Amino acid sequence: MHPMAAALLRCQLPKLQARNAAGAKQVRSLNQRLLQLPGLLEQTYNRADMQRLHYSWNMLFIDEKKAGISRAAAVKALQAEGVRTSNFGYTLQHKLPLYSEAKWWHHSPGQLLHGPARGAGARRFLRFQIRLHEHHRGG
Repeated sequence: MHPMAAALLRCQLPKLQARNAAGAKQVRSLNQRLLQLPGLLEQTYNRADMQRLHYSWNMLFIDEKKAGISRAAAVKALQAEGVRTSNFGYTLQHKLPLYSEAKWWHHSPGQLLHGPARGAGARRFLRFQIRLHEHHRGG
């Protein structure tokens, strides 16, 4: 570990539990209202001992049929109500250039990751995600 990383860790680690608790409380407060809307779902594992907190955003999914609107329309409507939100998306790992450079691999990840069905679940998953950005009240 780099000394600067260790110094940052020493400063931040004592506050981690309180920060995570505050973030989880904020997510609960927001989701208990938003999840009353038809078709909006949160990621859950149905475990009371687990608190899910995604970096600096709240992850929701939309079932467009139950909601009666598309993800894009839901995001636009939430934004119109003042919610800091966006469609969620990222580059799937197997699409990054690193995975196509044979010199880094003793096997070809392209053969494993680029078949016709590869990534279908992840692509479907990404189509229905909505990201609600963390917000902080002043102070």
